[in-house]
Amino acid sequence: MACLCLILLLVSSVCTLTTIKITEYYEETDDDGENDFDDDNYKTDDVKTNETLLKHMIDTHHDEQQARQSNVLIHNWPQKENENMLDEIKKIARKLGINDPMHDVLGARRIGQKSTGLNHAEQNPDTPYPLVICLRDPETRKNWTTAFYNSRLWEEKWYVNEHLSRYNQYLMLAAKKWAKKRGWKFVWSKDCKVLLRKSYFTKVVILTRVEQLKELEAHREYSLSGQKNYVNNKIEQDHKLNNLIVRGYYQMSERPARQIVEEIGHKLGFKQPMEDVDCVMKNAKGHVIIRFKCSGGKTKWLRTYHHLRLRKEKWYLNEHLSDYNQRLYKITKEWAAENNWKHVWGRKKMSTGGIKYVDLWIQTISYDATIPINLPLS
Repeated sequence: MACLCLILLLVSSVCTLTTIKITEYYEETDDDGENDFDDDNYKTDDVKTNETLLKHMIDTHHDEQQARQSNVLIHNWPQKENENMLDEIKKIARKLGINDPMHDVLGARRIGQKSTGLNHAEQNPDTPYPLVICLRDPETRKNWTTAFYNSRLWEEKWYVNEHLSRYNQYLMLAAKKWAKKRGWKFVWSKDCKVLLRKSYFTKVVILTRVEQLKELEAHREYSLSGQKNYVNNKIEQDHKLNNLIVRGYYQMSERPARQIVEEIGHKLGFKQPMEDVDCVMKNAKGHVIIRFKCSGGKTKWLRTYHHLRLRKEKWYLNEHLSDYNQRLYKITKEWAAENNWKHVWGRKKMSTGGIKYVDLWIQTISYDATIPINLPLS
């Protein structure tokens, strides 16, 4: 009997702690001044804040972001009077393709739009209040956001975002305004970090302070049209190491990139081709770029393509080279043709410092040898 009482006491204690944990989570969200950070919802005329508030946001940023790292923030999800939050979560999960959402969810609620000094614009009374969902861990949060983007649900005009701290919201808003004026295409968050990028083919910048935007203005090497040096080439190629690029595939300009990649995967003999793929996109020339979750998936696709000799069908699956390496590849091919060298190709390599990069290699007709070509262009 004594043992039974002790067990009941322990269970009661665990339940109490769980209740306290969820209550604390709600309290943390009570004073949020949430802003909608999707592309269609930046209506602020200026990014202004007083020094005291900014200092407070910086001081509390780490702890605040740590507390929110497992949360998702859902904007523009229809709001009903006396809505049942459990039903709303199930509807959202159904659209995301999540079968057992209550296994993932610890709590959820609507949060009011309160001013933080960052956005003084009045909220449209017809706009639904943001919905914050507390999930079990950051990995679960990543699964939800990835499912949202893979399903292209933003086309329905509602959005699933990471729950950023107030300071990261401030950085996001400043970056959005800065990027719009200067023609940078992408500003987003990943793992609760604010990222921006001029185009698909330039370096990703992690924004941790607003002063970096002035530094980017001063350093033109981040521009695609700017002359990249050898160090920047290695950074760009490292970002593209897990990518393949598809050229010349059937009706490529008229079809969605994901449909093309799935068809190619089946042609290669993979039953579930998307299990290795992180994301797909099209570049400015209409070529399909496949980003893999790891180098193993990329290598498997590339080897299978060559093994099946699918290049005979006049479409091509190649390594995604940096701009610098593409120019080097073109020049090397021209030189090889003039000097009777047989093969020119790219190959992933690991430097002594552990940094991955891609070199070009050439092979002569007369003997079986390879020579690395990785010198800067003159």
